Order: sequence, then structure tokens, then C-alpha cells
Amino acid sequence: MPVFGDQMKNFTDHLRISIENRTDALGQVHQATNHLLTAAREFMGNVSHEHQVMAGELTEALDKFHGDLSDRVEDMRKRHRASLKQTQDELRQRLNDNKAARNESVESMRNTFREQRQEVADDLRAASNTWREFTANRHGAAPDGPAVHHKAAVATVEPAAPQHGKKTQETTKPKGRRK
Repeated sequence: MPVFGDQMKNFTDHLRISIENRTDALGQVHQATNHLLTAAREFMGNVSHEHQVMAGELTEALDKFHGDLSDRVEDMRKRHRASLKQTQDELRQRLNDNKAARNESVESMRNTFREQRQEVADDLRAASNTWREFTANRHGAAPDGPAVHHKAAVATVEPAAPQHGKKTQETTKPKGRRK
């Protein structure tokens, strides 16, 4: 049995050495793991710090950009208001010019109407006088002088100067024939 005892002794020694090696290897693995975790923590801390720095820079850039945009928007609003004001002024001026031109045109038409009305009144007055003379000559003249007027003769009334918006009585109309 010495062979078996020797093999058992060798096996036990080998097992003991293997356990010691395993303990050393586990210690090395734990140590490497701790070094790796420490390095990973440092790396993540650096990444976090870089992100914070970049976020600060981005915030500053956005604040500046926001300020620039606000200035540009305000400038655009001012220019738009000025343009709108100018357009309103131009339209108001055109409207005033059109209104003045219309008023002049209406006044001119009124004057023309007054003149035409006066001409028609003069023509009617002349026709009335002619008709009166015709009827007076037709019925014969009175022995004492002036012509005898027929009942239907129209009396002439001289018109007063026309006034704006008021009608003037220019002639009296004859009354119809009575039976």
C-alpha cells in the first residue's frame, strides 16, 4: 500500500497547491476587478464632467443665440410696424385724395346741373313768352293797348339766384281748361 499512500499524498499535495493557487488567483481577480472598477468610476466621472462642461457651454451658446434671435425678432417687428405705418399713411393719403377728387367731381356736376337747369328754365320761359305772344296775337289786341291774356296764359316770375339745395319757383303752371 505504500503506492496508494504515495498517490494519496501526491493528490493531497496537488489539491493543497491547487487551492493555494486558486486563492492567489482569486485575490488577483479581486484586485484586478477593483482596479477596473476604480478606472471605470474615474472614466465615468470624467465623462460626466465633460458632459457638464458641454452642457454649460451649450447653455451659454443657447442664451446668446436666444438673445440674438430676440434682437432680430424685435428688429423685424419694428421694421414691420414702420412698414405698416407707412402703408397706412399712403393708403390714408390716397383715400383723402380720392375723396377730394370725388368732392370736386360732384361739385362740378352740381354746377353743371345748375347751369343746365337755368338754361332749361330760360328756354321754357322764352317758349312761354312766345306762346303768350302767339295766343295774344291770335285772339287779337285790345283797343286800348296791351294784349288780352287768355285764362290759360302763364305768368312769368323772374327766378331768384339759385341757392344750394333749395328749389325756386320759376313759373306758375296754367290750370287746366274748365268745361
